Amino acid sequence: MEFDRLDVLSERMANYSLKLKRGERCLIAAGHSAMPLVKAFAEACVQAGAIPITYFMDEEITRLFLVSLPQDDDRILEESIATFVDPINLMMDGVEAVAVIRAKETDSPYEGATGKTLMAYQNQFGKLFHRFTNEKKWVVLDWQTALQAQKAGMTYEGFYRFVMDISLVDYAAMHAASIPAKAVLDAADRVHIKGPDTDLHFSKKGINTIIGAAANSYPDGELYTAPVKDSVEGYVTFNIPSIYMGQTFDGIRLEFTKGKIVRATCREGDESALNAIFQTDEGASYIGEFALGINPNVTQPMNDIHYDEKIAGSFHFTPGNCYNDAYNGNRSSIHWDQVCMQDPSHGGGEIWLDGQLLRKDGLFMMEPFVALNPK
Repeated sequence: MEFDRLDVLSERMANYSLKLKRGERCLIAAGHSAMPLVKAFAEACVQAGAIPITYFMDEEITRLFLVSLPQDDDRILEESIATFVDPINLMMDGVEAVAVIRAKETDSPYEGATGKTLMAYQNQFGKLFHRFTNEKKWVVLDWQTALQAQKAGMTYEGFYRFVMDISLVDYAAMHAASIPAKAVLDAADRVHIKGPDTDLHFSKKGINTIIGAAANSYPDGELYTAPVKDSVEGYVTFNIPSIYMGQTFDGIRLEFTKGKIVRATCREGDESALNAIFQTDEGASYIGEFALGINPNVTQPMNDIHYDEKIAGSFHFTPGNCYNDAYNGNRSSIHWDQVCMQDPSHGGGEIWLDGQLLRKDGLFMMEPFVALNPK
């Protein structure tokens, strides 16, 4: 098929998102099947006077390496994985910007690797993620794959067009419309979320709000902040399936005391594996992000967090690492966005802000947020 509009997307990535300057170096870390976008983006880098540097990630090679590692010596295991990812660190040393173009070909990319190995690998990957999101100009997006199209219930051609449509919305206008809402969230303190098997309270006092409008992600559309680390109390049940390190979970329910996850269950999935994720390190059992989905063109889950977290009328809550620009002090090698839709077809729900109704059944009730509702 013909891949159209890649030049438009690439130009926006280079100039609107990364704001590449002449002489800057941009690392393009991509999956092999993303080559059409890699070439288009490399051309956009050159046109901006920047220098594209490519690094291709191969899930099968990574899987073969991970399943070969010893299980009887944790030191050798961790050192081997650190050595495996070190070339990426060396490449990041020499660049000013990073573009990650993922190509998801399977939901179980590391099949055969043990839980211990996956946790050690996630620890190193988390360090890479923390580094480029805090030290570099960066953008992340997915190349459309047949797997994603199948999960979305679309033909590949239809899915490709859909992703391009939602990736090329007028993000500058979305950003402008979100500025008054950001001011309200910045000044807010208490958040109360209610819904089916959900009654969650926390403070966000003093924590910045960021408008997600394609500065770092395609597609985009969220307002994200974070709770005060030790303020989260109550329980929340997520109604959108989530895949983490090749493991699928559905109906995740988390209970909190003084900010910490004290009980984690799921309707579908391995509960021991679920709890092991939250024990990866100290920060993995605390929340690093709270966000509201606001992309009006993303309306249904596609079993892919990169899209699902932007669904208009949803919120996501994130165990693990916080972002520096919405800093609450929580550090972790994991950052796992978990999504709850609050439209009537998913049971509805309410979000209250300092005692005022912010959103009901997926629609904003409070000014100036009403401008962000789907038209």
